[in-house]
Amino acid sequence: MLTIGADPEVFVRKAGQFISGHTFQCGTKDKPMKTRNGAVQVDGLALEFNVTPSKNPIQFLRSVKSVLKDLNEVVSKKDKEASLAIVPTVFFGAEYLSKLPDEVLALGCDPDFNGYTQDVNLPPNGEVPFRTGAGHVHLGFREGDVDYDHFLDCCALARELDFYLGLPSLDWDNDNQRRELYGKAGAFRPKTYGMEYRVLSNAWVNDDKLITLIFNQTKKCYDNFAKGNLLFEKYGDFARTCINGNRDWKSENPDLIKEVLK
Repeated sequence: MLTIGADPEVFVRKAGQFISGHTFQCGTKDKPMKTRNGAVQVDGLALEFNVTPSKNPIQFLRSVKSVLKDLNEVVSKKDKEASLAIVPTVFFGAEYLSKLPDEVLALGCDPDFNGYTQDVNLPPNGEVPFRTGAGHVHLGFREGDVDYDHFLDCCALARELDFYLGLPSLDWDNDNQRRELYGKAGAFRPKTYGMEYRVLSNAWVNDDKLITLIFNQTKKCYDNFAKGNLLFEKYGDFARTCINGNRDWKSENPDLIKEVLK
């Protein structure tokens, strides 16, 4: 059975200014702080929350909101004037960043891959004065080593997810600045349990309907993928071109709307 999880990144704002999240004690990448429905941790200047894999959209929605609430409580407990901000791109400025520890400024950990070229994506440029918040989606559908066959399956599934998640995301997230660092079409990581789709920003976390849509669209994509119904075979590079160019996909190909969203 397919399970769906996520690990969105969010930022901290105080008195109208964005501040680094690294001073809030809520776990690390290696040792995240566990909560009832997932875990929370520091991720560079952002804070990240991990959602326990869900089997249905109701469970997914509850888990996302539950762990986000836990993270809110971590922040407010330390500083009542601080709050979470769910935005795709935050400009901290070079002067502010110059005062932070090197380990906080470092970008990228394990590499991710391009589902179209099968190549490793170039590491992001950590010298820019802004940081981005992702909303990665995790698909659990197998157990085993990450061999070449599984890698190729992930490449194909990432291309399909660009149609079912990447294209619709352009309707609620028009922030193209983030893709200078992360989130170009087809970005993924293969996992022993399945794969991580790394194209989306955190914008969907702001809306209960979008949270539910993320689950439903991911499941729809995987079910069609398992049946061999591949939109990439029919439409080729269309999703990739629209996502990377932040283009109006609905007006360019209205016939695709029914296949993706209905």
